[in-house]
Amino acid sequence: MKPFFSIIIPVYNREETIAALLTSLFACNLPFPIEVIIINSGSTDRTKEIIHGFNDKRITIVDIKKEEFNHGLTRNLGVKKSSGAYVYFFSGDAQIISKDIFTRTLSHFQSYPNCAIVFARQIPYDTTPMIQKLETTVYFDDLSSYLDKNGIIVQTTAKPFIPFNEENKMLWYFSSDVAACYRRTFLTTCPFPHTEYGGEDVFAARIALEKGYSKIYDAKIIVQHSHNYTFLEYIKREKVEMGLITEKLKVQKKIRLLKKIKKICKLENVSLWKKVHYSIELLGYYVAKAFILLFSRLRNLFCYL
Repeated sequence: MKPFFSIIIPVYNREETIAALLTSLFACNLPFPIEVIIINSGSTDRTKEIIHGFNDKRITIVDIKKEEFNHGLTRNLGVKKSSGAYVYFFSGDAQIISKDIFTRTLSHFQSYPNCAIVFARQIPYDTTPMIQKLETTVYFDDLSSYLDKNGIIVQTTAKPFIPFNEENKMLWYFSSDVAACYRRTFLTTCPFPHTEYGGEDVFAARIALEKGYSKIYDAKIIVQHSHNYTFLEYIKREKVEMGLITEKLKVQKKIRLLKKIKKICKLENVSLWKKVHYSIELLGYYVAKAFILLFSRLRNLFCYL
């Protein structure tokens, strides 16, 4: 029987997380057929062994070389290998919390025939450093004030939830393939672009809106996901993200410093000293971000000289 959902999971060395993701996936309400396509980019650990251990006929592993991986093109490969009417992407280090994630997603696509993308809310793991927890939730926090009574935002330029202007465009374009579902007909006509470092989800969202599709953010479908970067790893990733937003998408990136400090101040069961420590640490991150932005602008200036 043809699957309703094709679930695509790109992985590389995910022996510590892939079992939790698949376990949470198969624990969901699934009153319809699915297929799970795992694109393995040359893992050298026990990732494939763990996947095979599930012994589930719904799972197919597609092997590619590590150097062949690309955030956009590899997902296009997954789409070509799949057959479901709806294509759900998950990160290999995510874990599904909402067991009704598929039934709610399907109801959105059925209720909104023009919807191209439905994406979920992310909550960070407990082990994630506090500052990185704030970064994980920042866009979801911004969207929360626009939710309707059903806990969703239908984002369409035909009926804007906020003005579609330069100041707000990043909130319109924001989406995340950590847990996002696409209508197949959209992806077959508008495949993911080649992306050097990522951001294929944001580009897909922009394309969808520009072509008159809508997308839906559902705060009631939740996955757990976050990273645990060292300071240098975080700065390297932030440099990539800032380049993506300001140079590729050419939209404004909001600072949100005061909003994050307010969230720190409202933390429960945290001492005043710890809140001060977090605030100082946050300022250190922002100083590093300022240097990244300054360097980027100087580099662009010299390119024109």
